Amino acid sequence: MGPNPIMYRVTTSSGSIVTTSAVIHLMNNTAKLVISDIDGTVTKSNIQGMLLPALGLSDWKHDGVVELYRKIANQGYQIVYLTNRAIGQSDMTREYIYSLTETPYEMPRGPVLLQVE
Repeated sequence: MGPNPIMYRVTTSSGSIVTTSAVIHLMNNTAKLVISDIDGTVTKSNIQGMLLPALGLSDWKHDGVVELYRKIANQGYQIVYLTNRAIGQSDMTREYIYSLTETPYEMPRGPVLLQVE
């Protein structure tokens, strides 16, 4: 149960090896889920919530959101994060969500689902 890291490795026709990684989240079929958008729900706005943290200018989260989500998770719910951000921003988005803290609370870990187009 929980996150399971995987790595894809492909050998190209030229002989070079290309790798990429992902995480498959295994959940029990009776798991209690809370599905949450990131942009405008965790962050204060869609665009600024994506750009300002990437530039190191602000965390731009709503006050109290980390405590709320941690308390929800502590009640046995699995948080699933959704965003309309491009798949190429997956690492940055996941790192941002997981870095959010409000002493003594940390954002609960969970799948981050992104746009694939």
